[in-house]
Amino acid sequence: MSSTAQSIRFVELRPDLWPAVERLFGPNGACAGCWCMWWRVELGQQWNQLQGAHNKRTMRSLVQKGKALGVLAFADDEPVGWCSFGPRLSFPRLSRVRLTSVMM
Repeated sequence: MSSTAQSIRFVELRPDLWPAVERLFGPNGACAGCWCMWWRVELGQQWNQLQGAHNKRTMRSLVQKGKALGVLAFADDEPVGWCSFGPRLSFPRLSRVRLTSVMM
């Protein structure tokens, strides 16, 4: 490892890390106000009405309640990455995706 390489550490998402999520996602909520809510959209909800502030409030609520599972990646003390995971039922949009094959 070179002297300029940063060490990456991974931390399980906790409510007290919400400020790091905000820094990582930036003022626009990552991808056009997504706030990592795309796969969490319930049937009947309209994505264009959820983007931005609504998604941010919803994600923050999920984080505060411990219902958004994930891992934040940090380079030194700066958040640089995010991965969300959880039970399939936590991501309702997945039930509307047509699968052509399943990997086992």
